[in-house]
Amino acid sequence: PWQAWLDADLVTTSLAVRTRLPGDRFRPLGMGGHSMKLSDFWVNEGLNRRARDGWPLVFSGEELASVPGFRPAHLFRLTDQTRRAVQLRWFPPKPEG
Repeated sequence: PWQAWLDADLVTTSLAVRTRLPGDRFRPLGMGGHSMKLSDFWVNEGLNRRARDGWPLVFSGEELASVPGFRPAHLFRLTDQTRRAVQLRWFPPKPEG
């Protein structure tokens, strides 16, 4: 879960990392391109509420491309037509203690 492969030809702008903003939506891989509120995605995935405000999100322009630790967006998935790919890797936080 701490890496993602994206179709490089579909990444139309530089990738950027930011935290969530009100109204963010996500088209997770496995949902056929359907959109959902990011907050609903996190509830379904069981992400602790306290972790959500600081969770990094990867964007290509205005489109949420990947939620690190979970999955990439449907739009950027690798297909039979993919000619170039970009690999993203994250290093999860070390447990405190």
